Amino acid sequence: MRTVVIVVLLLGVTLPYVMRPSRADPATAALLWAANLGLRALAGIFSAIYLVLFLPNTEFFSALTHWCWHAVLPFLATHLGFNGHRIGDAAATLPTIVLGLSVFWVGAGVIRVARSVRWLITRTALGPGPRDTVIVGGADVVVAAAGLARPRVLVSTGALTQLDDEELAAGLDHERGHIARRHRWILVYAELCRALGVFVPGTRAAVRELNLHLERDADRWALSRRHDR
Repeated sequence: MRTVVIVVLLLGVTLPYVMRPSRADPATAALLWAANLGLRALAGIFSAIYLVLFLPNTEFFSALTHWCWHAVLPFLATHLGFNGHRIGDAAATLPTIVLGLSVFWVGAGVIRVARSVRWLITRTALGPGPRDTVIVGGADVVVAAAGLARPRVLVSTGALTQLDDEELAAGLDHERGHIARRHRWILVYAELCRALGVFVPGTRAAVRELNLHLERDADRWALSRRHDR
């Protein structure tokens, strides 16, 4: 059973690299990478469970801890009372602790960002903008969807002065596409998967690929509003 699980996880993790969905429908490609991240998170969880519950009961683990502490460091084992198995058990639980801290850090980061966005909207907003947007100060061109529970489209004064009507409309609809397609929740899911799959190689790259296809999906939604390509 364990071998079957490992094979399924490996196939799922490598599938997007084999299929190369860069030219596929954006929603399909995003779904594929989201599934990839979910499998990476499961791989991290299963690895932690294996290290805690199964590895200490194997002969390899017993031989390794005995060899490390009784053969290589006999003084510590004999005179200082170090127990190789206890040290090994502690080492086996370390990845689980790291995963827990990683998830906590990501969750705290999501809450912190949500509060910062809410503060930005309530404290620095200059007033309502075109097409139910919120105007914020700044000379840079900024058009963004912000918020989790009640997302809004923010537009800077720099964007209002530097973009023409068609560019501004297309940019606003791109951000509305993120809101309409609920990409914010997918990004939260991706960050949690990244925290759980922190030990799986390529997880950060998979998050970047998912972000790319979410941007493509928002572009397609904006183009459906009949904007100039």
